[in-house]
Amino acid sequence: MNIKNIRDVKNSLYRTGFPLEVAVLNKLASLDLMVHPGEIYFDTETQKAREVDLHALDFYPDHETVLKDPDQRRLIIHYVVECKKTEKYAWVFFKNAVYQKLHSHFLKFKSAPLTFSWDSSILKAFELLQGKSKLHLSFTEVPPRKDNTEKAGNIYSATQSVLKATEFLHERYASGNVLHLFIPVIVFHGSLYSANLRGYKSMNKLTITREKRILLLTNFPGEKKSSTPYALFIVHEDGLKNLLAEFRKLGEVIHLEWRKKSIPKRKAMVKRKK
Repeated sequence: MNIKNIRDVKNSLYRTGFPLEVAVLNKLASLDLMVHPGEIYFDTETQKAREVDLHALDFYPDHETVLKDPDQRRLIIHYVVECKKTEKYAWVFFKNAVYQKLHSHFLKFKSAPLTFSWDSSILKAFELLQGKSKLHLSFTEVPPRKDNTEKAGNIYSATQSVLKATEFLHERYASGNVLHLFIPVIVFHGSLYSANLRGYKSMNKLTITREKRILLLTNFPGEKKSSTPYALFIVHEDGLKNLLAEFRKLGEVIHLEWRKKSIPKRKAMVKRKK
């Protein structure tokens, strides 16, 4: 292979999203998360097996502690990740006028035989996670320039894929003494904006700000409809480390509360004397 061909291969490769996926995988692994690339899930809508880019697991406590005491209560945070790159489209998300705060029931948990409840310390941790960001309900991609051959629809396809994978993994994992928290995340390379539309007759009614993180509320796709929306995180690649750091603080609080719970012991069966 001559130099020209190698250059062509590089140019073609970097026009895809694969280098972003590898960079995100390396970032997650460097933060001591267990990362599974190319996680397979079954799409019940199309009846086909599909692939989500990354599935990263964060354990509370860490593996060494679990090996010493395997019966203790554990928390596993599952980050279900799609990586998207676009150079010519801007992703614009519109603020939600209905929901203003990130509530715990917007996140996907799994626990048994106990039901996990929320106290004031966890709700406060949720508020810190949200920060000043508002929740968003709808989205669009800015129309392409005339010279753009790239197709739109990246936001929709990414949200569909990551939510279906999240639901599949949620049903797959057993619980027992483990509390699972599933977080759908889209890591984005490109221009990310938050918009607030207060009217449609004047451009002065529209304000747009550039963001590194978007909180999107969206319903589950396909036949399985739910009245409770998912909280989906769209984060610029530069803001991924901060998002994970904030989730780790939340994870520590949740794990502390989870450890306080105890499985109710079954009453011993007493045989009656004949």
